[in-house]
Amino acid sequence: MSRPMRWLGGCSRGSLAAARRGDLDRLLAVLHEDVVAYSDGGGLAKAARQPVVGPVKVARLIIGIARRNPDTRPEAVLINGRIGLSMVLAGRQNLLTLEVREGRIYRFFDIANPEKITTERVSAPTGC
Repeated sequence: MSRPMRWLGGCSRGSLAAARRGDLDRLLAVLHEDVVAYSDGGGLAKAARQPVVGPVKVARLIIGIARRNPDTRPEAVLINGRIGLSMVLAGRQNLLTLEVREGRIYRFFDIANPEKITTERVSAPTGC
C-alpha cells in the first residue's frame, strides 16, 4: 500500500472516531487552515448547497455526519487516480476525494450524486 493510502486509512479511522466523540481539536489537527469542503448531490442526494469553508466549520460538518451515520466504515480507495474514501451515508453510496497540503486535508470533494458515482472509476489501492 502506498504511503498516502496508509496515511489516509489511519487518518480516516482516527478522525472518524474523533468525530463520533465530538473531538473538535483532533479533527482540527488534520485539517489545513484553508480547508474547503465541496459537495455534489446533483439534486438527487442530500448535500451542502454551498462550499463549507474553514477548519472549524468543516470539522463541525464531519462531526454531524459521523453522528448521524454511526455504522459508517470508510474504505480508502483510488478515485480516478486520486486518494479518497468510499462509504455509505444515510443509505447512499458516497465517494470523497481529498487533496492534502502540508500534511493536512486541504480540500474535500464529496460525490453523493448517484448518477456521478456510477461513472467514477474506483479501485482498491495496489499492494494491500
